[in-house]
Amino acid sequence: MTLQELIKIFGGKGRAAALRRLTAALAPGRRAVLDGAAGSSLTLALALLPRREAPYIVVAGDADAAGYLYHDLAALIGESEAMKFPPGYKRDKRYGQT
Repeated sequence: MTLQELIKIFGGKGRAAALRRLTAALAPGRRAVLDGAAGSSLTLALALLPRREAPYIVVAGDADAAGYLYHDLAALIGESEAMKFPPGYKRDKRYGQT
């Protein structure tokens, strides 16, 4: 099974209404929380969202979760469409943390 076939299955009947509600909740200037998603289902939902001029910003709980989310999303929609930003706080290089 290819990734595109998986996306088609995930976005199939019954799930389309949920994706429409998520898309409406993510109108420019609004926020939405998607809680309780298991495995890569969050990434699949993000991959199915319609493209728009303003980017979607997704905040992960920690660096590991952000890394997994980024790599899954880059595989589904392409590396040129997904970005991962580093944490916003400074770390001390003396302790091997960049």
